[in-house]
Order: sequence, then C-alpha cells, then structure tokens
Amino acid sequence: MALVPDNVTAGHPAVEGVYASWPVGRLLIVAGTMLAAAFVVTYLPVIGILRGQWATNDTYSFGVLVPFISGYLIWSRRDRLQGLLVAPSLAAGGLVVAAAAALLLLGRLIGIVALQELSMVVMLAGLVLLVLGYGFLKPLLFPLAYLLLMLPVWEIVTDPMHHPSQLLSAGLAGHVLTALGVPVLRDGVYLDLPNITLEVASACSGINFLIAVVAVGVPQAYLYLRGWLPRATVIVFAVAIALLSNGLRVAIIGLLSYHGLSASLHGPGHVLQGLFVSGIGFLALLASVTALGRRYGRVPMLERAPESRQRPRRAAGWRVAAASAGATAVLLALSAVRPDTIVLEAAAIAPPALGTEWRPLPSLVSPPYISDEAGGQATGWVFEAPTGQRVHLYIGPFAQGAPGGGLMYRSVALPLDVSPSQVVLSPDGETTLRVNRAVFLEGDREIHVVYWYDLNGMPTAQGPVAKAYASAQVLTSWGAAPRLVMAVEETTSGEPTDQQLLSHLVLDVSRTLSGSEPSK
Repeated sequence: MALVPDNVTAGHPAVEGVYASWPVGRLLIVAGTMLAAAFVVTYLPVIGILRGQWATNDTYSFGVLVPFISGYLIWSRRDRLQGLLVAPSLAAGGLVVAAAAALLLLGRLIGIVALQELSMVVMLAGLVLLVLGYGFLKPLLFPLAYLLLMLPVWEIVTDPMHHPSQLLSAGLAGHVLTALGVPVLRDGVYLDLPNITLEVASACSGINFLIAVVAVGVPQAYLYLRGWLPRATVIVFAVAIALLSNGLRVAIIGLLSYHGLSASLHGPGHVLQGLFVSGIGFLALLASVTALGRRYGRVPMLERAPESRQRPRRAAGWRVAAASAGATAVLLALSAVRPDTIVLEAAAIAPPALGTEWRPLPSLVSPPYISDEAGGQATGWVFEAPTGQRVHLYIGPFAQGAPGGGLMYRSVALPLDVSPSQVVLSPDGETTLRVNRAVFLEGDREIHVVYWYDLNGMPTAQGPVAKAYASAQVLTSWGAAPRLVMAVEETTSGEPTDQQLLSHLVLDVSRTLSGSEPSK
C-alpha cells in the first residue's frame, strides 16, 4: 500500500487516508509482517490441533483445502481491494479483537478446542476491521466466514439430522430392493434380507457428507451465480441428491449381499460405495451450477474506488501504525497467558438400582474403552440378568482439571476402525433415549458398547452438548458435575445377544440417575 503523495493537497479525494494500491508501502509491509507473525505465534497450537483433526476425522478431511479456497476468493477480489481506502476502525475493530481474545481464553480455561478455533476466525475479521477498516471488511467478510467450514464444530447441527437421514436411506433402499425383486422387511433403520440383516448406521447416514457438499458448493455458487435464491437452490439441490444417493448406495449393498456378490460389508468395496455417493453429489452440484449459470450467471463488474472525505494524510498513517502495534501487543500477550488449574470434586458414585431384572456382582472392574487422559477413575460394576447375560456398567466424571490448567474431558476410546452410531432406544414403547452405540469384533468376542452423558439427570448422546454443560457448571457452580455412562457387553461370536434386555438396562440406568424409579 502506498501513502498519499506529498504533492496532494487538502481537499483532494485521496487525502482521506491510505489507498490500497500496488506495490504496498513500507509502513504496511512492516505492520503486516509483525501482525502476521504475532497471529501465527498465538494460534500455532490451535492450528496444530486443527491439522490433526483434519487428518483423523474423515468428515472434515476436506478442511485442509478451505484456507486455499478462501485465499482464492480473496484473490478474485483483488481489483476491488486495490482501490479501497485504508481507514482503521479502532473502536469497532478493538471490540471484535477483544471478543476473539475472550473466546480464546475461555476455550483454554474450559478445555474446548472449538472455541479456540472459532476465536481464530473472529480474530482475523477483527484485525481486518481494526487495521484496514469497514471498506475492507465488507468484501472480505464472505471469504473469512467461509473459513468456518473448516472447523470441526458442525456436529451440534448435523447430529440431530442423523436419525431422520438413516430412516430416509433405509426406506428408500427398501423400496428399491422390493422393486428389484429382493424380499426385504424394514424395521426402522434395519433391513432384514433372507441371508443378512443390514443396519443403516449413523456413520453411513450420508449426513457427514453434507458438510463437504456445502464446502464445495458455496464458493461455486458465490463465484458463478448472482442472487441469493439461485445460490441457495444449488446447495439445497446438491444436499437432496446426496441424501437420495445414499439410499441408493444402501440398496446396492443389499442387492450385492443378497446375491452373494459381497463377502464383507466393509473394506475397499465399502469405500468405493462411499465414493459413489460423493461422486453423485458433486456431479449434481456441477450440473446445477451450470444450468442456473445460463440464466443467473454472475457478470463481472468494474468497481470504482469509493469517494473519500477530507482527512490529513499523517493521521491516517499514524492510525494504521497504532492499530497494528496495538493488535500485535494483544496477540503476543495472549500467546503467554495460560489458565489456572481447575480442581473438580467428583462425588462418590454408588451402583445404581436396576430393579429385579439385574443383580450387581460384588467385584468392581476397571473400565475398558475409556480414555484416562482426563485423570480420575471411572467406577465400574458387573450386572447379571436371570438369563446369565452380563453387562459391565461404568459411571464416572466427564470433566477433570488438566495438569497444565483448564479442563480435560474423559472420552470413549473405541478401536480406530469403529465408528459409533446414534440410536434411539425405546424398550418400553413409551420412553425414548438417544445414545451412542458401537458393535465390533475382537478376536472371537462380539463387543456391544452403549454410552451417553448424564447432565444433572438429563441424558444426552452429544459430546459437544456435554462439554458446554461442563463448562457452564465450572463457571457458575450450578447443578451437578456431568458424568459419562457406558455399558459394555461381551459375547462369544455367534452367541445370541438379547438387545431388548440391554436396552432395558440402559433405560433403567438413565432413570436411576435422573431420580426416577427403574422399570419393574
């Protein structure tokens, strides 16, 4: 950016401040370099966590591309940015930067990485407003907001959509299989074929793919279409196609299994079937953008630099320097701040009363499949039914103070190739309970794991909701500390499992923790 030349006098349109013309001036080069370095130092731990999430969470594996797409969106607006006036907004920009700093500190204190990641995006917007002004924030707002799609925070929106999508996919697959002459009986998310029973798990509901569809579709709609209605139509159409194609994928799995052409429901074939869904969704996205672009195509417009008011050149330069120096100091201070250690007192937990259907065995057991990074100890018991069926039950604090400060959360650590599904249990036909469930093999044993979170007597299957509750409980001391509840059953491979009996146990535990009477 270049300062206004000395031969420009007061009253000239360029005296307002500093124009963003190329090549950039030395003042903003130095200020921008210092600010960028301070930003990286402050948020480098968050960026490292984000990279690890992209590498291990298949739902957000596309996240590594989002910053590059955002950069391209900014580059596509370079002609407009060159003609804008640099007019720092110290008050409004300072408030946004302060809000981002508060999010970062709160995220560190209560151990929620999502808040720290969200703070990074808010901080970028605040820095643009603080150092460059409203004129720059307006054209950069969409590219900056697009960065939100790279954050693994959308489960709180998508999790409630899993079960309806499972039902939709199972229903569509059942109709397709019936039309193809395959005898099938549908029971909720289960498809009973003569030789196999298929379950449309939440991990295969197609919902996880929707975030990737939106992440790819939004920039295409923004770049090539004009008007919010055509752009929204593209996204809705692509999402609908993705959901319908997932039902078709389940039907293909059922057809292959019925005719003995697929020996396993998992492995490379399952991956290829998933690619089928994604391919259909992306092709539908490209087709809809192309079709709508013929009528609602975006026409490039030459944008002129805004008219400016009179203001001394020296004031604008000092405002840029002051804003940059202040923001750099705030970022460096944030990089050095660490929260105090939080000490939580976990209440003693007695074995729950589960009625006459189950009796507790005298010995306590150590909990498998529970991460002990949070510290503390989960309490475990073994319950036995009259049929001889045994279930290991574990109840322990969900949140603990971390050694280095802040909070850490206990989690369920399943094998790497196992993804839990959210299911709705209703063993008595009246009460419903949403839980996380996973079924997998270890040697000759079939393991059934059901877990959820107890929030002062209120059950939830969503980890983000449990973390939010734990954070509020720490900050306000209101209510009881949240607990992680898990039931594990092991059976020999081929031995029948009474799923209804296990569901009754889960419901009885939930009722006991909420203060209700267990079923009789």
